[in-house]
Amino acid sequence: MSNRRLFRLLMIISVIMLFGCSQRDNDASENESDTSTVLKDVGNDKAMEKNENSGKEPEITEEIKQDILEPRLIYNSDTMVLPEIDTRNKEWIETFNSTEGSFGEFYTSTSLFFPEKECILQDSDAIINYYKDMAKSSKIQNFTVEHRVQLEENSSVTYEIGHFSTNGGDEYQYLVAWLNEDGIWFREIDAIAKKENQLNYESEIDSIRETWIRLANEHSSVNLVEGVYSEDFVYYGGRRLFQGYENLAREYSYMNAESFTMNLTADKVALVQSDLAYEIGEWDVGFTGKYIIIWKKINNEWKTWLDANW
Repeated sequence: MSNRRLFRLLMIISVIMLFGCSQRDNDASENESDTSTVLKDVGNDKAMEKNENSGKEPEITEEIKQDILEPRLIYNSDTMVLPEIDTRNKEWIETFNSTEGSFGEFYTSTSLFFPEKECILQDSDAIINYYKDMAKSSKIQNFTVEHRVQLEENSSVTYEIGHFSTNGGDEYQYLVAWLNEDGIWFREIDAIAKKENQLNYESEIDSIRETWIRLANEHSSVNLVEGVYSEDFVYYGGRRLFQGYENLAREYSYMNAESFTMNLTADKVALVQSDLAYEIGEWDVGFTGKYIIIWKKINNEWKTWLDANW
């Protein structure tokens, strides 16, 4: 066979092979198109079958769901871990994030509530309704315990400062005095306010605290109360409630003794808003105990709004 005839034969074979491959591709394309049409006609179940055959997204396990849906409870490195209160915090968060829980199980008939710069005294229904309304439009994502101390003088009381963020991007600061009654921890004092960022006035809080100490050591309870307490202050001492300058001055009359000395040392100060701060600290009058204070700025002057100890 001549080279020319051989070349022509090879060309014919090549054309036949190319035609066959093209036809198979067309058939496959038609089949895929037909399959796609069928899947659309029979609905989502068949479409899912196709997804299973062609590869699907990884399955979301229950563990992953819990990690996504449950807010994280975070602790600062020096935070005291108390499992019973941690459980109560988790239950409170679950109640906030659900539509079925009841806030009533966290408060007593004597609980005090300080939402933003308001004051609600011994009205658990008002506290419950406040949080119910708040929970309608937001859910807690991360919940951080910044500082916690259990009172040595009364182990049934624990003070706590922290903050939490919501799915709406807001951040709230909180202050709680936990009280144990019959083995159950209740939020006896509860303060909450939307947190402002980039605050830097801790030196002002140090200054008003020093003024408080100075006036206390000048042995005039009247001057102390009128000098550093707001007109709408609340004093909560040993579960006894005091309001009004005259009433508190009478309660503090022991400070009038010449031998009396007192010091306050802040353990934790949370700068909440430009005119609001939470504090946990230690008082020392020869023996020691713990206190909580809410400072409020009124007419450009810092005042004691809440003063509590057990």
